[in-house]
Amino acid sequence: MIGDTCPPERQVTEPAEPTDDGGSGGEVAAAMAAALAALEDLAASPVGLHVERYDALHGTLQDALASIDQV
Repeated sequence: MIGDTCPPERQVTEPAEPTDDGGSGGEVAAAMAAALAALEDLAASPVGLHVERYDALHGTLQDALASIDQV
């Protein structure tokens, strides 16, 4: 289980599911979920594609963080 060394009140077992609340929060969560899903088969893909996928995830993370600043 993720977070075995955390106190019980702080343990995280699974990432939260994105919610589509109609605002930018839902859009950001959906974009993050899609970016993370693109990494699921990373081990089976050629190593040459790994950097491209991580760069795409990094861009999505940057956009998500930038949108937080605009709230």
